[in-house]
Amino acid sequence: MPEEEMLAIMKHSMNKIAAVVVAFCSACLLSLAGWAQTSAAKPNLATADWSVKSAHNLASNSPPADAVWAFVSGPFRNGFGHVCDFRFADLRHSGNLSLVVVIDVGATAGCEGTEIFDKTSSGFEHYSTFANSTENLRDSIQDIKHDGNLELVLYGPLAPSESRRLGCDAEWPMIFAWRGGGYTEVSSQYKGYYEQHLKSLKKQIAASSSGAEEAQAPAAGQTPAPQPAMVPVPPAGSFANSSNDHSMGGGALFPAPAASSSPAAAPAPTPDSDYDCERVEAAKTEAFLGIHSDATMSDAIKASENSDPNERVRAAVILSYIGTPEAMADLKDLAADSDPVVAKLAKARLSYGQEPDEYYRQVNEEPVELNRPPIKHRTSAGS
Repeated sequence: MPEEEMLAIMKHSMNKIAAVVVAFCSACLLSLAGWAQTSAAKPNLATADWSVKSAHNLASNSPPADAVWAFVSGPFRNGFGHVCDFRFADLRHSGNLSLVVVIDVGATAGCEGTEIFDKTSSGFEHYSTFANSTENLRDSIQDIKHDGNLELVLYGPLAPSESRRLGCDAEWPMIFAWRGGGYTEVSSQYKGYYEQHLKSLKKQIAASSSGAEEAQAPAAGQTPAPQPAMVPVPPAGSFANSSNDHSMGGGALFPAPAASSSPAAAPAPTPDSDYDCERVEAAKTEAFLGIHSDATMSDAIKASENSDPNERVRAAVILSYIGTPEAMADLKDLAADSDPVVAKLAKARLSYGQEPDEYYRQVNEEPVELNRPPIKHRTSAGS
């Protein structure tokens, strides 16, 4: 190849490489500029307009999660964590919005508890509770009575020790609302909500029960497997003289290999893992509504006589919710159960108190310490 042609090819290649490098660097600069612009545009919620009538209403124009974290992280003073979920809503009808937020503060608990930040005429107020939202706050903030007033539906645990034994987490919804001097649990004022909640639970229980029955029965379209044919095998040290000789005295019978022509059976459905807790939640809801169900009592008695200790634990919880003299007599019997764990849990249910615990029913006002710099954590000794 002539030297001039080779130089021309090399020059062309170098120009292409240079063009790629320039394009890449330009893209990087544009990206950095965009990031800087986005960071600069990130709203400062401490000075933002929280009014319901704002042209940039925060409820319909949600700020980014990092702006919310920058606003709320000051009270926790640890520099770790993130916002799990948040919603702006008109909880107080004061003309300003409230921020409801679930936070993971970097500990082992994960996204636990609920924080409320209210904008007032004099600044901000901060409230917190250990009660938890549903999977998303959109479902937790409701206008239950359709009267223009928003309530906050949060959950607390039922029978936590017993639920862990059952392999699920029983929870119960509590309703909170602003009542002038703070957020108060007002569940007793919303019986209609709990009637609907009970209907929903019963549908879930029926579906779970059907799944459990299907798991125990042959799958649809399948027939029970036939017994394998038995093939005679001669005793050790002997053999048949003829292929037609089937009279091998002293031999043994063994199953013939199964035929492989049939298709593999579809896996049977499994029962809902929350089935036991759904029945606990339904019993709690019936007790709250003052419903005395013969079906629930019958189920509890049957469970109390079950050989499975976990069933007897479930019976203890449900009997404690029923609370009638007959139910308490059966609960006392379980307190003397031969299984020490069942006996211990049943004895505790004789005087279990309120559930969810008062711990989850309180919304406490906290000091307002917004945008406070986090504590710097040491990463090694002497650093």
